[in-house]
Amino acid sequence: MRNAEIASLFNEFADLLELRGDDRYRIARYRTAAARVEHHPEAVEELAQEGRVEEIPGIGKSLGAKIVEYFETGKIEALEELRQQAPAGATTLMNIPGIGPRRAMLLAQRLGIETVQQLEGALESGAASELPGMGEKVARRILDEVRRLKTRSQRLPLGVALAAAEEVVNTLRELKAVLDVTPAGSLRRMKETIGDVDILVSSRRPEAVVDAFTRMPGVREVLAAGGTKASVLTRADLQIDLRVG
Repeated sequence: MRNAEIASLFNEFADLLELRGDDRYRIARYRTAAARVEHHPEAVEELAQEGRVEEIPGIGKSLGAKIVEYFETGKIEALEELRQQAPAGATTLMNIPGIGPRRAMLLAQRLGIETVQQLEGALESGAASELPGMGEKVARRILDEVRRLKTRSQRLPLGVALAAAEEVVNTLRELKAVLDVTPAGSLRRMKETIGDVDILVSSRRPEAVVDAFTRMPGVREVLAAGGTKASVLTRADLQIDLRVG
């Protein structure tokens, strides 16, 4: 499970470097490292403890040192510095479908947008559509995504979310490709209300797990699906995010 965690950090490195227009080869190096760590058959935390993290293909001294630093201190100083340098709100905007690093920078720097609410206002007023590379068609599509995101982010009582999540977890546990499955995020912390459900799965056949996950009977809509992760919307209007490591 920690492999996916490190992969997420390396992908964030790449996003933040892209935001500031860094060298594309350096950005690609982090993306490649993220994929290789996520799909490596051994636990990256154990490799770090044993001083063997550089055995992962594509992980040299610099990236290896960052992995070790994270497990020893709980953070990566270089990543913290990049986070501080990024325009306020830019990384938040990048999480919205249709907004990549370039558009996030434009929206943050030209319009001073820091929140999803501010973005919605700029899209509705037409201010965002006047930015280079946007236009009315793109702005309308992003506005649709923002509105869908607001609908999906409505929090549900723990009891409702827990019942839906348990059904998914039990279904996944029956798959031969699944080695282990566990809820994460606010559900694992048993918060009173839940925005969405995060589920972590350990498997040597991630694509089979993702395929089965998106085909479950309770799925109303597949929001995204890739080789190791997917997001679906259930008939109870609960968003469930899956990550396979």
